[in-house]
Amino acid sequence: MKSLDDLLNLVPSPSAPPAVAPDTDAVARVASAPSDRPAHALLKDIAIEGAEALEHAWRAEYDRLLVAGGGAEDAPSIALCEHIVGVAGTTVREAMFTPDNFHLTASFIADDCAGLRAEWAPQWLRWCPGDDAMGLTRGGEDGFLLRWGKGRGPSGPIRYLPLIAGHKSWLVLSDDATKDAAHELVRTLVLRLACMMSKDVRFSLIAPVSGAQAFPRQELLPSRRFIRAEDLSEILEGIKGDITTTTQKMMGGAGFHQRSREEQKLAGGYEVVCALDMGSSRTTAYNNANIVNMLADIARQGPAVGRYLLAHVDVSADEKHAGIRGNDPNRLPLGLDRLRDCVHIIDLRTLARDGVEADRLPPPPLHVRILQSLGRAAADGAFNVIPRGAWWTHRAAHFVQTPLSDREDGPTVLFGEEPDGQRRTVTAGVLAGQTGSGKSFTLSALILGLAMRYPPEELQFYLVDLKGGTEFNIYRQVPHVRIIATDEALPYVSAMLRTLEEEMDRRNTRLFNDCNDGHGQFKDITAYHKGGQPRGPAPRILLVVDEYQKLFEDTEQAGQAMAVFKNLASRGRSAGIHMLLASQSMRPSGMMQAKDLFNNIALRMAMKLPDATIDAMEEFSRDGRRLLRSDVTQPGQILVNSHSGATGSEYQTGYVAVLDGRSAAEREGRDTSKDDVNVRLAPVFAKFAALAATRTDAQKAHWPRLEIIDGKAQPTLSSSFLLCRMRETGVPLDAAALVALAAETADRGGLAPNVLDAQIRPVPLLLGRDTSLYGQACVVLRRADRQNMMAVVKDNRVQCKMLAGVILSLATLSRDVVGSVRILNTALYADNFAKVIADALALAGHAQMPDHWRMSDNPDDADAFVPPSSPEGGTDVLILIGPDRAVDLRLPAAAGAFPARQPDSALQKRLKEGPEKGQHTIMLFDTITEAEKVIPRPMIEKGMEWVVYDVMTNDLKKALNLTTLLKRTDMKTQENLTTVYVMGPAQATTRVTLFGE
Repeated sequence: MKSLDDLLNLVPSPSAPPAVAPDTDAVARVASAPSDRPAHALLKDIAIEGAEALEHAWRAEYDRLLVAGGGAEDAPSIALCEHIVGVAGTTVREAMFTPDNFHLTASFIADDCAGLRAEWAPQWLRWCPGDDAMGLTRGGEDGFLLRWGKGRGPSGPIRYLPLIAGHKSWLVLSDDATKDAAHELVRTLVLRLACMMSKDVRFSLIAPVSGAQAFPRQELLPSRRFIRAEDLSEILEGIKGDITTTTQKMMGGAGFHQRSREEQKLAGGYEVVCALDMGSSRTTAYNNANIVNMLADIARQGPAVGRYLLAHVDVSADEKHAGIRGNDPNRLPLGLDRLRDCVHIIDLRTLARDGVEADRLPPPPLHVRILQSLGRAAADGAFNVIPRGAWWTHRAAHFVQTPLSDREDGPTVLFGEEPDGQRRTVTAGVLAGQTGSGKSFTLSALILGLAMRYPPEELQFYLVDLKGGTEFNIYRQVPHVRIIATDEALPYVSAMLRTLEEEMDRRNTRLFNDCNDGHGQFKDITAYHKGGQPRGPAPRILLVVDEYQKLFEDTEQAGQAMAVFKNLASRGRSAGIHMLLASQSMRPSGMMQAKDLFNNIALRMAMKLPDATIDAMEEFSRDGRRLLRSDVTQPGQILVNSHSGATGSEYQTGYVAVLDGRSAAEREGRDTSKDDVNVRLAPVFAKFAALAATRTDAQKAHWPRLEIIDGKAQPTLSSSFLLCRMRETGVPLDAAALVALAAETADRGGLAPNVLDAQIRPVPLLLGRDTSLYGQACVVLRRADRQNMMAVVKDNRVQCKMLAGVILSLATLSRDVVGSVRILNTALYADNFAKVIADALALAGHAQMPDHWRMSDNPDDADAFVPPSSPEGGTDVLILIGPDRAVDLRLPAAAGAFPARQPDSALQKRLKEGPEKGQHTIMLFDTITEAEKVIPRPMIEKGMEWVVYDVMTNDLKKALNLTTLLKRTDMKTQENLTTVYVMGPAQATTRVTLFGE
């Protein structure tokens, strides 16, 4: 007895294929398909005549050895083994049994060949689908043959019938005794077809008796839809309509099977409708004559345009169905006899008599393994890592576009307007997909697919991730990205949206329509690009917001977000500003005015969603909802429509590929979707860096400057606009420099819209980043009533950060702007504050305390520090740190309760009268209780224009006598070491992320 490996080396297999006795005619027929066969764009012809000759040789040799040896036990002789692997069978071996082709002829379990048994499981475990589909052909007969069984015995021939590219569908007949075998044969044929052309065929599965379990593991098929009984009529109508439409398109030109692969997919591609239990008394699904007629029409009319019926027909002679068939037990139920001339029939009732065995499925583990291999081939791949010479070669004048898969016929996404009104005009889009549907892979394919094609001067991204994760952090390495924001910084996100709205208005008014500079007017971004962008670059901008429903959880924020979204969706096209909103559903529950927004969202994409969500969906037409239920059932599958989901518009379906920059050799045999994203994308980011290195500084001057907005990353002191400008000029900033700084926008390092007019003698203090897109929080002390600042911040570390911004700001100003600075540091942690002051001064270039500055930590110096010390008319700034610890500054007992009975102290007079004379006071307290030991409560309200706080307590609210309703975010109660709130004129409050250095 030979081992399994020995047998696999001696029987027809990829490693040891069979030979055949020399037959010149048969060899020639194998080498090339018959010349009179119509050309086929998809499948490669492999003629079967050689296999038939091979089967004949096997039978003759087996019979000869049987007689010569005297019995069956002697048949598997050495002579026979040498014959089957001999040189004479080379051509047949190459055509039929190479690793690329053996799945066309080998069963999923085992075959008896000339007395030897071939166990195919080892080969199937190693098998991987190829990129090109192929099929067996037979001379004089159109269609690619599909194996469905094999004759019994060691030399029994393989049984084939044509299907793909042929003119007939298939019926499998059974009675009660052979029903299970019929079901298994249909499932086996589905698997064989999937192996044959995994990327080019879709299966529509109908099993009204057993339901989805009739096709076990069908969810792993690359492209399939299981049709529920209640949807059967609607979906069959759609298939029949597709057949009619495709037939009309093909009239007068090449037939469907002669068209290119891309043309075939645009026409709907190949589809096999698999129906079980037709004629069975156990289901009423086929009792509807309209359904039976539609299935019959698919069988008769579909093959010409790539649609086939593969149906199991139950011909059990029960009373009901015998009556329908009359007295002839061979007559088919449901009037299907009319199809005999347009179908191939496999009658399982007679197979045993004919000595034929129907093929069976592989064991479950192997079945899953094969399907997983097919799924990876369909959905995975080196998706559109486009030829290296083509990176950054596309231009965005009309639109930006990228495919979402590595298939030529896969879904594509476009933002902009196709020239001459072709098909698509898209300003905004929406993507919906439940958890685990592959939404993140889709966003990655879209963002990086666009970034590979368009350079940063043509396209920029604003990315907002509101689901609490860090998935967008990977895009820090993409030079096109301007903003990455998270849900930890929702106030900043709202401000960013407003900034985009302002940019849209700037483009549509000043940039495109400035009539006074001689460059002319431009109706939109396309015309502006074609005109050479004379007023400066205007790249297209794509805003991507993942889990956008988070913006609608707060009532006030929801109103602001909706207003901006509606404005961008309706007016963004002309400015080249686009947006994509992603969520687990098309629109969040409770979203007001959703219809007004979706009226302007042309691009609608959906991944796997619950049936209830699909049924209630208004964003797609009936056709779209049908496709979602039938074609988008697995993770990674997507439905794309660029025409607002309108009835009769084009829908694209397919898999979103996993983007991978590695070579095919590096990815071979791997499920790349499970690899670390940094590993998969490292070559892509390396290519971005290499391309950036080839650009000059002038070319990169208008590339975006990445900003991370996550509520955690703190701006550094060295990024202070005041310090940066002082370093540019080389001298402290005077009044003229401040005026110039206020004239520039924040994205250029300016302080607009703050007013720093010299007439008000402003003292700007930068504390950190505010909630605008680029801006820094600026407290402007000017010569007017109440121009003082009080900070009520409990944590010493937060106080230090705030103080650092104040000290650095003052240190960048010339003596003409601030003539005197005095600091009384009597806090409990005075040493900490002293170090912060020294470090901030050093950053501004002062190794020592400037001459016009003075600092003391002696509480007894309080009386001397309060009076102004700057020259007459000069600005004087007094900073008091922990003044409640200076006895001379504390109010008499009970003064807080009865302030009217106490005379004003020197400090109170300064707070009241000093600001109009340029005498400003900045005070730092741990709590409002400590503040009231130094300042009477009415003075807090009337003498402090600026208040910095970390927590809005009830006591602080009473002390400020607040008259406006604060937003929930301004009533923050949890500890935060990076942010404070600044209340300014008219009690307007801004969240500030403090400088972190």
